[in-house]
Amino acid sequence: MAIPAPAHEILTLIRTTETGRADATAYETIYGHNEKKLTKPITEMTIDELQHWQPGFTKSFGSSASGAYQFMFATL
Repeated sequence: MAIPAPAHEILTLIRTTETGRADATAYETIYGHNEKKLTKPITEMTIDELQHWQPGFTKSFGSSASGAYQFMFATL
């Protein structure tokens, strides 16, 4: 199923606003652009792995927000 054009525009707006990135690296972003401090990109993690690490993101970086749409631990 294709994403309708209006929805695509909204998703693009959210992604670029949340991460400051318009390219595919938006999907690897964690809060504060601390993704380079991780042992592997979040795009290579399973959801379970990401949720395992997110509480540590909060302690280390101030938030668990992860990915292009900055999902928090509690909402992921």
